[in-house]
Amino acid sequence: MEYAINHVHIRSSDPQGSAAWYEKHFDAKVLSAREVMPGTITVSMEMGGPVRLNISSQVAGSSDERAAAGLNRLG
Repeated sequence: MEYAINHVHIRSSDPQGSAAWYEKHFDAKVLSAREVMPGTITVSMEMGGPVRLNISSQVAGSSDERAAAGLNRLG
């Protein structure tokens, strides 16, 4: 079965700063930066291939605690 990945989505306390890091080190290009949920900014980036990178700010009021990676986990 053939499948494709549209994007990789990460969270950052500073999405614009993170985007600048990807621009500097991976020659990524910012496509857009917008509020997609109330109070949450998402920066969408072109990474030089078919898969985009989306970097979203932390949701207001959410915990700073890191969670273990796992399947079926929202976020």
